[in-house]
Amino acid sequence: MARVAQKRANREQAHTVGVVTCGAPRSERSQALVPAAIFVALLLGLYQVLLARQYMDPDGMAYLDMGDRIWRDGWSGAINGYWSPLYPATVGAVLKLVHPPMQYEFVLVHLVNFAIYAFALFAFKFFWDGAMLLRLPNLAESPDDDRRRGAWVLLGYTLFVWASLTLTGLDTVAPDLLVTAFVYLAAGTLLRIQAADRSVRNYVLLGLALGLGYLTKAAMFPLGIVFLGVALLAPGGLRKSAPRILAAAMLFLAISAPWIIALSRMAGHPTFGETATLNYAWQVSGVVQYGHLPPGFNLLHPVHTVYDVPPVYQFSGPVRGSYPFWSDPSYWLAGVKPHFRLGGQIHSLAVNVGHLLTLSGHLVWVAVCLFLFLLGPGMRGLRRSVTRMWVLLLPSIAAVGMYALVHLEGRYVAGFLVMFWAAILLAAAGASAFKVRGILLPLSISMAALLVCSVLVDSTVMTMKRRATGYDGEPDLQAALALRQFGLRAGDDVASIGDTYKAYWLRLDRLTAIAEITREDAPRFWAAGPATQARIIGAFGRTGARAIIAESAPTPNASSGWQQLGATRYYVYQLR
Repeated sequence: MARVAQKRANREQAHTVGVVTCGAPRSERSQALVPAAIFVALLLGLYQVLLARQYMDPDGMAYLDMGDRIWRDGWSGAINGYWSPLYPATVGAVLKLVHPPMQYEFVLVHLVNFAIYAFALFAFKFFWDGAMLLRLPNLAESPDDDRRRGAWVLLGYTLFVWASLTLTGLDTVAPDLLVTAFVYLAAGTLLRIQAADRSVRNYVLLGLALGLGYLTKAAMFPLGIVFLGVALLAPGGLRKSAPRILAAAMLFLAISAPWIIALSRMAGHPTFGETATLNYAWQVSGVVQYGHLPPGFNLLHPVHTVYDVPPVYQFSGPVRGSYPFWSDPSYWLAGVKPHFRLGGQIHSLAVNVGHLLTLSGHLVWVAVCLFLFLLGPGMRGLRRSVTRMWVLLLPSIAAVGMYALVHLEGRYVAGFLVMFWAAILLAAAGASAFKVRGILLPLSISMAALLVCSVLVDSTVMTMKRRATGYDGEPDLQAALALRQFGLRAGDDVASIGDTYKAYWLRLDRLTAIAEITREDAPRFWAAGPATQARIIGAFGRTGARAIIAESAPTPNASSGWQQLGATRYYVYQLR
């Protein structure tokens, strides 16, 4: 009986915590701000998607190819040491179901990204609602609680838009927004667990979010362990939380284990992904990233050189795709051993920290908010509140620190930066007496409006720059359409002279570049005499390529037979 009474008292206490921290019933004004903020965020995302509807990037091309293999070859087509499977499987399923014409494929991919953005938005709502559970009573008991709630709604969704559309962006065809959504779900469960909500559903959601997060990006495996450790300590009672954490960990491992086992068998050693290994080799050890390694690296599957000056590279191996080298770099670079270089490590850390400060510098408004909040009782109260926010600070600092050691981009850490700033703002709010409460809501409205204008202007300017340089996707679409007039069909092998990483016409026509002269070496080809060019073209022909596609116009001394693809910068030379 005593135990039953104690459990009942605990439930009542948890309910009381939720009531006290959430405060009195919200008025219609503060309630209306949430759907309004969601609506504006969706409109901004849709605007960015429409501007970038034909844009593609090298990672996106690799993900789309992987999605095709997954739905064509099954599980065996998914095994890839560098790219994770969930995002390409999602996009590939939509492409297989809709089967759009060539000119609408990239448009459909960006619409899928918009759907992921909407999912991330509602995952953020789950997180931000959980953050409200940890607000201190002095905020809830204030007479003008409604205005303060309105300010917090605006601050929160401003953070989301900044992270999603400025740091990540819907123009990039990559899984980062999907990872961010799972991060928000995991963070939201941590906040509810800290607020004494120990229901099983929170732990199940935590394990599910972390497992799916790992299948979306390999970096989420070590970070998933950090989340689980925080969840274990968050409630304050190890005996009560341990069984539920064990269930969350088992679910996390059940989702992750099949992929880890498949990768380990393919690699020949235990691994949860080769992404970290290759990035450390590129960023710290000094191994060339966007290029082919010379002899001496003891590669297991080296790219072959079939002509020396300028070098003509051939991709002869089981890896297929638009650009085989980037379809699975872990295959072509198997055997590279990353090693620690003090100079390289210091340089990478300095560059990444500088980039991080630049990213956070965009949030000048956060500093303004902190200044206003800190007009309260002082630093002692702030330190206590920051300590209480450790459930958000620890995973976010761990993630940012992990990336800062190797390679950091805004899209990699967007969700974790939101967690960090949310923790700081919540801590400041808890420590503050809100002596300047009258200015808080107008200030939040002004900041939200400024961010909306910034997103609109930045997205428009970026699109104009891409169109001016011809990298908005339209020239590649026109080149892909023109290539079909030369008899090339899906599955054909071709050669490339130029920037094959960004040859998106390969993806649109379902062609495979089995040989190339890189963009850096292309001028040497065009500067060579007709006899040398003829020998190089012969080397291309011996690789089995049906045609050569060059990114730049032939020079006057170029061999005859080059034909321009429409009005684009691309030219084709038919080999057979």
